[in-house]
Amino acid sequence: MAIKPSAACTDEELIELLKKHTTVRKVAAILGVHHSSITRRKRVLVKRGFSPPHHMTHTVPEGFAVKGVSTYYDRDGNPAGQWVKSREDGEKQRQMLEAAFAGMGDDLPRIPRTGTPRGCNSDLLACYVITDFHLGMLAWSEETRGEPWDLGIAELLLVNWFAAAIAQTPDAETAVFAQLGDFMHFDGLDAVTPEHRNFLDADTRF
Repeated sequence: MAIKPSAACTDEELIELLKKHTTVRKVAAILGVHHSSITRRKRVLVKRGFSPPHHMTHTVPEGFAVKGVSTYYDRDGNPAGQWVKSREDGEKQRQMLEAAFAGMGDDLPRIPRTGTPRGCNSDLLACYVITDFHLGMLAWSEETRGEPWDLGIAELLLVNWFAAAIAQTPDAETAVFAQLGDFMHFDGLDAVTPEHRNFLDADTRF
């Protein structure tokens, strides 16, 4: 196994090292870090179900935490079977979601940064209104005899509209973002109306 800094070593890689070398100091020497950093990470691994001195070697997937471990032993005191109960790890899932959201943001279109206003007029208020945007709706112009609409068009229009609106707005001290309703075309995993369950034309999943 290639040597990595402790921060770059995944939980699974650290578990394999601890299984092979058993002691914290040996693993720390292989990774080139202080043994205290491995000790801290080892405490975290317990929550995932890894603690060999207590016969806990069955880890749960990332995003989950061990709720409880029940081990039963044979006459000689050797583990004969084990139950591992898990639950969702709220903090870990939050971190995973934040990382996913950050990755999604990499593909968003960007508008050049605007200059900071030199001063603001306290008598002015800028109001940005969006209503009935229906993000997620799909319309094919040849079928509807109107303008086409899909996620790509909606995203581009929203970004360009805000860029134009901000560029034309005086330097008001206060701004209001007024989202008046129906920003999304459908409200859940099913592309249907909430009241009567009528089918809606949707562009990809919720």
